[in-house]
Amino acid sequence: MQEQLGDTLEAHLFERDEAFSPSCCYKVGLQLLDQIKMIHDTGYTFNDLKLDNIMVGYPKQLIDSKEYQGKINLIDFGLAQKYVDENGQHIPKTKLTCFQGNLIFASKHCFNLTTHSRRDDLISLSYLLLYLIDGDLCFLGQEDENKQEDGQFDRAEF
Repeated sequence: MQEQLGDTLEAHLFERDEAFSPSCCYKVGLQLLDQIKMIHDTGYTFNDLKLDNIMVGYPKQLIDSKEYQGKINLIDFGLAQKYVDENGQHIPKTKLTCFQGNLIFASKHCFNLTTHSRRDDLISLSYLLLYLIDGDLCFLGQEDENKQEDGQFDRAEF
């Protein structure tokens, strides 16, 4: 796949060894938002937004085409789930039995094991963009500080 779509966003980030510029994050964010919208329009949530699932590149045969340079593609739909039922209604909120997704960019709803929704994809996108622009997230490395008395997790407030 790397031959067809280029390198992962993670490879680009670590190759630079510094955070992305606000302009670059804006361009990446718009492309990801468009792709997430297309996924949502089909009745699915992505549920696994992370740097390894974002490819930056272009088809080899179009290597000289400026149109494809910096093109963002989402890959790995293994955790994608329907969020609408056969009648087009949003599925009811339920308690899940185990965590699914990426720990770093997951929403508090995912940590609390509730049904994934479009909201969670957008929250993950926000965390990912903050990570790209800052190179860190304030809650990374805080092991048990965010664990509440009732056993549910909550993210740090921004």
